[in-house]
Amino acid sequence: RQRFHVIHFRQVVKRVIRNCLICHRFRTKPLQQKMGELPESRVVPAPAFYDVGLDFTGALQIRDGSGIHKGYVCVFTCPHSRMVHFELTMNMTTEEFLQALRRFLNRRGSCRSIESDNQTTFKKSQKLLDQESDNQIWGSLDKAKIDKFSAENGITWKFITERSPFRGGYWERMNRS
Repeated sequence: RQRFHVIHFRQVVKRVIRNCLICHRFRTKPLQQKMGELPESRVVPAPAFYDVGLDFTGALQIRDGSGIHKGYVCVFTCPHSRMVHFELTMNMTTEEFLQALRRFLNRRGSCRSIESDNQTTFKKSQKLLDQESDNQIWGSLDKAKIDKFSAENGITWKFITERSPFRGGYWERMNRS
């Protein structure tokens, strides 16, 4: 540099360093993962089963004295602690599900919200818990018991977007396990 003057010296040095593979390798920084916003029910600390995700799984062969019957498992999952509660049901009717829900609430305590997919059993159960219905429509279900059940528990029901099972990832993963 004492004998020669290089024109645009900084630009030449930058170009050489930019094209040098060894320099490029030492300059790299680890990538930071970009994470999407999680819903409040997944982030805020809460007691176990305060919020619940639920789904049916399996068609199990259940043997009793009279023969072999088909049964299903209702999986209740806590988004905070990933705890799981299983309830055995003989079929996926609304009456069987409401009995399984009642057993779950008696065992684990009341919950603030239930999140599920758009299965017709869950939709009908949500309507039964939220609205007052006529006894003629629902047949054997007692209207007074349904009203008392929803008033005592104060459950809000959330459904995921139609045809998007990835929205219920944490309870679908429990079904797979």
